[in-house]
Amino acid sequence: MPTIINDNFNPEKVALAGSNLIEASAGTGKTYSIALLCLRLIVEKHIPIQKILMVTFTKAAVAELETRVRAFVRLALKVSRGEHIEDPTIKRLIEKQCDEQGNDVVRQQLHIAQLFLDETSVLTIHSFCQRTLSEFSFETKQLFGATTLSPDEYIQIAEDVFNEFWRKQITTIQLPLLSHLYAANLSHSVTFSMVKEALAGKQLATFAPLPSNFLSVDYQLQLLAAYQQLSTEIDLSFEAIVEELVDHKTAYLQAIKKNKSATSLLLAHFEAEDWQVVIDAITKKATNKFCIEIFGALLPDIATYNSLKVQHKSFFNAIVYQIHIAAIKSVKKAIQQEKIRRGVITYDDMISLLYKALQDGDQSEALVKAMQAKYEAVFIDEFQDTDREQYAIFERLFKDRTILFYIGDPKQSIYAFRKADINTYFKAKQSVSYLHQMNVNYRSSDAYINVMNAFFLPNEEFDTFAFKEDPILKDAINYVN
Repeated sequence: MPTIINDNFNPEKVALAGSNLIEASAGTGKTYSIALLCLRLIVEKHIPIQKILMVTFTKAAVAELETRVRAFVRLALKVSRGEHIEDPTIKRLIEKQCDEQGNDVVRQQLHIAQLFLDETSVLTIHSFCQRTLSEFSFETKQLFGATTLSPDEYIQIAEDVFNEFWRKQITTIQLPLLSHLYAANLSHSVTFSMVKEALAGKQLATFAPLPSNFLSVDYQLQLLAAYQQLSTEIDLSFEAIVEELVDHKTAYLQAIKKNKSATSLLLAHFEAEDWQVVIDAITKKATNKFCIEIFGALLPDIATYNSLKVQHKSFFNAIVYQIHIAAIKSVKKAIQQEKIRRGVITYDDMISLLYKALQDGDQSEALVKAMQAKYEAVFIDEFQDTDREQYAIFERLFKDRTILFYIGDPKQSIYAFRKADINTYFKAKQSVSYLHQMNVNYRSSDAYINVMNAFFLPNEEFDTFAFKEDPILKDAINYVN
């Protein structure tokens, strides 16, 4: 179990050691704190700035963090020279180190850091994996000369192989079936959008195995026959209900006239023998007392009829969904074959390749040692959006003999469609040496914070994240008021 150091994290005082998880809620000054910790590593631990790795998940976040680190180093250097700056925290931190180590020592460390600012390693996860695979190609067993597909090139390949799938599998479907599928909203553009989302990491709600003969001529004939059979069952069910209503019309009319609600709802349609309207009206009021008293014996048959109609209406929707699955599987397989043929990889492949290289027992030890020699301190920002493979990479490379900080907020883990895994976050939370929490919001107004607190935690016992029923996750995320 991790040790909770401070529920109100202070970047000036936190120990620079071991593996740490900083839970940083929105607006709590996360980027400022990371940059300040980086500055402390330089002046307190004497770690060169080029040996500090910072990984985050978007290019915008990289730019923001890199800008902040550069600014802090320059401001700190000014303090060491006796110049005035506006930031009291940096001023206090550097003056303290100057008192303890001497101005010349601190100034020299910061001067060197400034000289090497262009070698600062602030990277996206893909850039980190790309750099590692390239720099340690022997240790990771990479194919020499493999090029990386740009996102645009990757989508173009996807579109090409998808169009081939559509031409071979969809445009050849028999016209009667194809007409039904188009009526159920099958379209080239929608299906390709589903494929692109799947390639980006989004998962369908279900990914059931497809029939072995899916979309074959026999399969198409079976579908049409099944649909026709369902249509016949609906007709027979309807006719049986109507036969019952006609055979006992007089008795039903007498019962209807005795009830005001039944008269208003059914009498005119019953007398006109508008049976579809009658059945629909009974369906809507099936739970009402008068309906149960008058049509109780018939209600199960009407329920069966309506169930068949629902199946009939959604019959081809299910096939369209299966076509989406088939398209995704076919495109993924074809892309993999095309990448092998061209000798190229994608950015997501880089993560998988580095992950696999680190599972290679003794062979991976050389890579781990090399990376730990290269980086003495590591920050993994936006950690709540990390998936299982990404976490395994950082854990394998830096868990031992490296100062490691994960920074994230499980309340902001919203990218499951990009394979972010909240359970991976919880696993890391249990495995780090130290847990810190940043809970003071400096960004929002008091009124806004109070409204959000009232919404997310209306009372102390409210289970904001619906984990209390899970014995493992019940304490995983606590909403801090």
